[in-house]
Formats: sequence, structure tokens, C-alpha cells
Amino acid sequence: MLRSVALLLCLVLTARAHADLVFFEDVGTTASSSGQTIASYSGFTSSLVFEGSIPASTVITPSAQQSSGYAGASGGSQFGLLESSGQATDLIIRGIDTTLYVPNSFDLSFGLRKSLPVGFSRPLLIFATTNDVDFSLVDQPFTLSNSNWQQYTGIGLDLPSSTNLSLYISKSPGVIAGIDVFVDDIRLDAVTAVPEPSSFTLAFIGAATVLVRRKRQQRIGGQKTRRTKR
Repeated sequence: MLRSVALLLCLVLTARAHADLVFFEDVGTTASSSGQTIASYSGFTSSLVFEGSIPASTVITPSAQQSSGYAGASGGSQFGLLESSGQATDLIIRGIDTTLYVPNSFDLSFGLRKSLPVGFSRPLLIFATTNDVDFSLVDQPFTLSNSNWQQYTGIGLDLPSSTNLSLYISKSPGVIAGIDVFVDDIRLDAVTAVPEPSSFTLAFIGAATVLVRRKRQQRIGGQKTRRTKR
């Protein structure tokens, strides 16, 4: 019994947080082959809300250049952040609940491709906001040296705690040539916070440990008494 109580105490005191999926979106497979606005598309696979900042924020199922070449590439439909003269093109992800997770534990990843191998060495900026007024840069811009599909991965990102966080994946205007950027398989993981044991739980375990220890001492004392009488 004492061993069981000690094991329970050990489990309570040494419990650790574990990684968990916050959301995953592979953009489905049913977007138009010629492209359509994000607002007009209903084939998303997660329950979050996806928006585009301008009509150049699109969803498309291309006949070629579907996502491939990285772990978890799903093919099918993808987001297209198309060139718009003098304007940033944003993919906005709304409704992310980050309140259940440990700060600085968020890992963000997605597939990424640009339409031309030249120019535009800073294809994407990633921002977080809780009010669409104050924005924080989530990570350093992800750069590409060619037009192949690659995977962006941001490790240990510090996202604000909110029940309704928005992430902006933002393509700034091209510098050398008009370049489109395509995004697929967006995944966010984080470490789930484990509540600290309550004072009541610790007090209960402590009292149980003392009680079991006393009973054990009494049993040992009784055995010694019987041996003496013999």
C-alpha cells in the first residue's frame, strides 16, 4: 500500500506536458482548377475560418505542381497568394485557441512553393494578432532558393494566449518579377499545459502516506511483541 501511495505521489509530482495538435489544414481537393477566392471555397478540412485579404488570395487545384516532396504533402488543393501590384497578399487563419498550451511551445509548419526561381528571397511574413490592430511577427521570413515545394518549420514560437487568435501568412509585393506563392498542409502543434497538483491533492497524498506508514510501524511492532512472548 505504501508503495502504491508513493507511486501515485511520484506520478502527480513528475507529470509532464505532452505535444498536441492545435490544428491541421490540407485545403481539401475540390477547389477550382482555374482558382477561386478563399471566401468562395467550402472544402476546408478543419473547423477554422480562412480568409483572403484581397481577391489575389485564392484557392486552386492545379493540374501540375501539387504539393509534394516533403513529409505529409497532401497534393490536391492549395492556397495561392498571387502577385498584386503594390499590395501584400494575405492568407488569414482565424479562430485559433491557444489558451490550453504552454507559451513558446508552438511549432508551425506548411508546404511552400513560389512560381519563379528568381527574385523574392523573402516570400512570406507570418504575423499573429488578437484584434487585427496589434500584430506581432511570429518568426523570421522563410526564404526559398528555387521553385520546388519545400517545408517551412518554425519551432518554439511564442504566440499570444487567446481563444480567438488569427495568423496572417503574408506575401509582400515582388521585387524583381511578379511571383506567386503557394501554401499547403498548414499544421500547428503545441505542448499542452498540465495543471499543477492542487494543495488538496498534495495534502491528501501526504496524509495517506503518513497513515500507511503508521499502520506499517504498528504491524512491525506487533510482530516484535509476539516474538518476545515466545
